Amino acid sequence: MSSRGRRKKYPYSEWERRRTLVVERLGRLPDYVRRAVQPIRTEGGRRRRRPEKLDLERKVNLFLLTRLLGRSNRGMEEAMELFRSLFGIDVSYKYVERLYSDRSVRLALHNLFMLLVKDEGATGSLPLFSR
Repeated sequence: MSSRGRRKKYPYSEWERRRTLVVERLGRLPDYVRRAVQPIRTEGGRRRRRPEKLDLERKVNLFLLTRLLGRSNRGMEEAMELFRSLFGIDVSYKYVERLYSDRSVRLALHNLFMLLVKDEGATGSLPLFSR
């Protein structure tokens, strides 16, 4: 309460303006991820590998979803159980854990950051919510 006994008015219009901006930017995120992974090419080695479960774009999306939801690797695995039929992703917590050290994912995240800085003027650790 203020010194005169009145409550300070909450800035609803400012909150709504910021919320709209965040929703718009989140809506553009899949396009940015697509642009970030597009120039990345992985060279296959001589040894035979098991086929990848997810392509790079889906890996980056899964990584970002994990971070945006603030879930642990095991927590994300549990969440994916709920959405398995919707997204067609069947991964374990170890798969999510390995995304942190995947060189292609790290490169794509770097590209994504650079695109956000260039196009959105994003700065700091929360590029979607700055400005």
